[in-house]
Amino acid sequence: MMRILERASNFSKTVWSWLKAILTIGIGSALLTTGFLPWTTRIHYGPWSALYEYQTEMQLALAAFAGVCFATPIYLTTGRKFAAPTVIALIIMVAAAVLGILFGVAEERLETATIMGIIAFPLLAAVATKAANIASKKECDPNVYKKFRESFEAALDVKNFAELLLWTMAWASGGLGVFLLIKAIEMW
Repeated sequence: MMRILERASNFSKTVWSWLKAILTIGIGSALLTTGFLPWTTRIHYGPWSALYEYQTEMQLALAAFAGVCFATPIYLTTGRKFAAPTVIALIIMVAAAVLGILFGVAEERLETATIMGIIAFPLLAAVATKAANIASKKECDPNVYKKFRESFEAALDVKNFAELLLWTMAWASGGLGVFLLIKAIEMW
Protein backbone atom coordinates (compact mmCIF):
# COMPACT_ATOMS: atom_id res chain seq x y z
CA MET A 1 0.00 0.00 0.00
CA MET A 2 2.87 2.41 0.82
CA ARG A 3 4.50 1.80 -2.56
CA ILE A 4 1.28 2.62 -4.34
CA LEU A 5 0.93 5.88 -2.41
CA GLU A 6 4.58 6.75 -3.05
CA ARG A 7 4.22 6.08 -6.78
CA ALA A 8 1.02 8.09 -6.90
CA SER A 9 2.79 10.97 -5.14
CA ASN A 10 5.72 10.84 -7.58
CA PHE A 11 3.32 10.67 -10.51
CA SER A 12 1.34 13.66 -9.26
CA LYS A 13 4.55 15.70 -8.78
CA THR A 14 5.65 14.88 -12.31
CA VAL A 15 2.25 15.70 -13.77
CA TRP A 16 2.08 18.96 -11.79
CA SER A 17 5.55 20.05 -12.99
CA TRP A 18 4.52 19.43 -16.63
CA LEU A 19 1.18 21.19 -16.17
CA LYS A 20 2.90 24.14 -14.49
CA ALA A 21 5.37 24.36 -17.38
CA ILE A 22 2.58 24.26 -19.97
CA LEU A 23 0.51 26.80 -18.04
CA THR A 24 3.44 29.18 -17.53
CA ILE A 25 4.61 28.97 -21.14
CA GLY A 26 0.99 29.35 -22.30
CA ILE A 27 0.40 32.49 -20.23
CA GLY A 28 3.77 33.92 -21.27
CA SER A 29 3.05 33.10 -24.92
CA ALA A 30 -0.36 34.78 -24.74
CA LEU A 31 1.14 37.91 -23.18
CA LEU A 32 3.99 38.06 -25.70
CA THR A 33 1.64 37.39 -28.61
CA THR A 34 -0.34 40.45 -27.56
CA GLY A 35 2.86 42.49 -27.37
CA PHE A 36 4.09 41.37 -30.80
CA LEU A 37 0.79 42.00 -32.62
CA PRO A 38 1.52 45.69 -33.39
CA TRP A 39 4.72 44.54 -35.12
CA THR A 40 3.12 41.78 -37.19
CA THR A 41 0.28 44.00 -38.40
CA ARG A 42 2.91 45.84 -40.40
CA ILE A 43 3.05 42.82 -42.75
CA HIS A 44 0.76 43.48 -45.69
CA TYR A 45 0.06 41.45 -48.80
CA GLY A 46 -1.20 42.97 -52.00
CA PRO A 47 -4.57 41.96 -53.48
CA TRP A 48 -2.73 39.99 -56.18
CA SER A 49 -1.04 37.74 -53.58
CA ALA A 50 -2.40 34.28 -52.84
CA LEU A 51 -1.93 35.03 -49.13
CA TYR A 52 -4.07 38.18 -49.23
CA GLU A 53 -7.16 36.39 -47.90
CA TYR A 54 -5.19 34.94 -44.98
CA GLN A 55 -3.31 38.09 -44.03
CA THR A 56 -4.89 38.46 -40.56
CA GLU A 57 -4.45 34.78 -39.75
CA MET A 58 -0.80 34.89 -40.82
CA GLN A 59 -0.14 37.98 -38.72
CA LEU A 60 -1.70 36.32 -35.68
CA ALA A 61 0.17 33.06 -36.32
CA LEU A 62 3.47 34.92 -36.63
CA ALA A 63 2.83 36.82 -33.39
CA ALA A 64 1.87 33.56 -31.62
CA PHE A 65 4.98 31.82 -32.96
CA ALA A 66 7.18 34.68 -31.74
CA GLY A 67 5.40 34.54 -28.37
CA VAL A 68 6.11 30.83 -27.95
CA CYS A 69 9.71 31.25 -29.16
CA PHE A 70 10.33 33.91 -26.52
CA ALA A 71 8.25 32.42 -23.68
CA THR A 72 9.90 28.99 -23.71
CA PRO A 73 13.51 30.19 -23.17
CA ILE A 74 12.29 32.69 -20.57
CA TYR A 75 10.65 29.85 -18.64
CA LEU A 76 13.66 27.55 -18.97
CA THR A 77 16.20 30.19 -17.92
CA THR A 78 14.33 31.55 -14.88
CA GLY A 79 14.52 28.41 -12.81
CA ARG A 80 11.21 26.93 -14.01
CA LYS A 81 9.15 28.99 -11.61
CA PHE A 82 5.73 30.47 -12.29
CA ALA A 83 5.93 34.10 -11.19
CA ALA A 84 9.25 35.21 -12.69
CA PRO A 85 8.58 34.16 -16.32
CA THR A 86 5.08 35.59 -16.17
CA VAL A 87 6.32 38.96 -14.90
CA ILE A 88 9.15 39.03 -17.46
CA ALA A 89 6.67 38.19 -20.24
CA LEU A 90 4.36 40.97 -19.01
CA ILE A 91 7.22 43.50 -19.06
CA ILE A 92 8.33 42.43 -22.55
CA MET A 93 4.71 42.51 -23.74
CA VAL A 94 4.22 46.11 -22.60
CA ALA A 95 7.58 47.22 -24.01
CA ALA A 96 7.02 45.49 -27.38
CA ALA A 97 3.48 46.83 -27.72
CA VAL A 98 4.43 50.40 -26.81
CA LEU A 99 7.47 50.34 -29.10
CA GLY A 100 5.40 48.84 -31.93
CA ILE A 101 2.77 51.54 -31.63
CA LEU A 102 5.33 54.35 -31.27
CA PHE A 103 7.35 53.00 -34.20
CA GLY A 104 4.20 52.94 -36.34
CA VAL A 105 3.32 56.52 -35.43
CA ALA A 106 6.90 57.73 -35.92
CA GLU A 107 7.19 55.99 -39.27
CA GLU A 108 4.18 57.92 -40.56
CA ARG A 109 5.98 61.19 -39.84
CA LEU A 110 9.60 60.16 -40.39
CA GLU A 111 11.24 57.78 -42.80
CA THR A 112 12.16 54.26 -41.71
CA ALA A 113 15.86 54.87 -42.36
CA THR A 114 15.81 57.90 -40.03
CA ILE A 115 14.15 55.90 -37.26
CA MET A 116 16.59 53.01 -37.63
CA GLY A 117 19.49 55.47 -37.56
CA ILE A 118 18.17 57.10 -34.40
CA ILE A 119 18.06 53.67 -32.79
CA ALA A 120 21.20 52.11 -34.28
CA PHE A 121 23.84 54.84 -34.18
CA PRO A 122 23.77 55.58 -30.42
CA LEU A 123 23.78 51.85 -29.72
CA LEU A 124 26.74 51.38 -32.04
CA ALA A 125 28.50 54.30 -30.34
CA ALA A 126 27.97 52.75 -26.91
CA VAL A 127 29.19 49.33 -28.03
CA ALA A 128 32.23 50.77 -29.79
CA THR A 129 33.10 52.87 -26.72
CA LYS A 130 32.91 49.83 -24.46
CA ALA A 131 34.93 47.78 -26.94
CA ALA A 132 37.59 50.50 -27.11
CA ASN A 133 37.84 50.57 -23.32
CA ILE A 134 38.14 46.79 -23.21
CA ALA A 135 40.66 46.79 -26.06
CA SER A 136 42.84 49.14 -24.04
CA LYS A 137 42.56 46.69 -21.10
CA LYS A 138 41.34 49.36 -18.71
CA GLU A 139 38.15 47.52 -17.72
CA CYS A 140 39.33 46.97 -14.12
CA ASP A 141 39.66 50.67 -13.32
CA PRO A 142 36.41 51.97 -11.76
CA ASN A 143 37.17 55.59 -12.74
CA VAL A 144 35.28 56.01 -16.01
CA TYR A 145 36.83 59.36 -16.92
CA LYS A 146 40.37 58.09 -16.36
CA LYS A 147 39.62 54.96 -18.38
CA PHE A 148 38.14 57.05 -21.20
CA ARG A 149 41.07 59.50 -21.22
CA GLU A 150 43.79 56.81 -21.20
CA SER A 151 42.05 54.79 -23.89
CA PHE A 152 41.50 57.84 -26.08
CA GLU A 153 45.11 59.01 -25.63
CA ALA A 154 46.39 55.55 -26.58
CA ALA A 155 44.22 55.68 -29.67
CA LEU A 156 45.51 59.15 -30.60
CA ASP A 157 49.11 57.95 -30.25
CA VAL A 158 48.19 55.18 -32.72
CA LYS A 159 49.63 52.58 -30.34
CA ASN A 160 46.66 50.37 -30.98
CA PHE A 161 45.06 50.60 -34.42
CA ALA A 162 41.98 48.59 -33.35
CA GLU A 163 41.39 51.00 -30.50
CA LEU A 164 41.72 53.97 -32.85
CA LEU A 165 39.23 52.36 -35.23
CA LEU A 166 36.77 51.67 -32.41
CA TRP A 167 36.98 55.22 -31.07
CA THR A 168 36.50 56.62 -34.57
CA MET A 169 33.45 54.42 -34.99
CA ALA A 170 32.11 55.47 -31.59
CA TRP A 171 32.44 59.20 -32.27
CA ALA A 172 31.12 58.95 -35.83
CA SER A 173 28.15 56.84 -34.71
CA GLY A 174 27.35 59.17 -31.84
CA GLY A 175 27.58 62.19 -34.13
CA LEU A 176 25.36 60.61 -36.78
CA GLY A 177 22.86 59.60 -34.10
CA VAL A 178 22.68 63.16 -32.77
CA PHE A 179 22.40 64.54 -36.32
CA LEU A 180 19.52 62.18 -37.17
CA LEU A 181 17.79 62.97 -33.88
CA ILE A 182 17.98 66.70 -34.63
CA LYS A 183 16.65 66.10 -38.15
CA ALA A 184 13.83 63.94 -36.74
CA ILE A 185 12.85 66.65 -34.26
CA GLU A 186 12.81 69.20 -37.08
CA MET A 187 10.66 66.92 -39.27
CA TRP A 188 8.26 66.04 -36.47
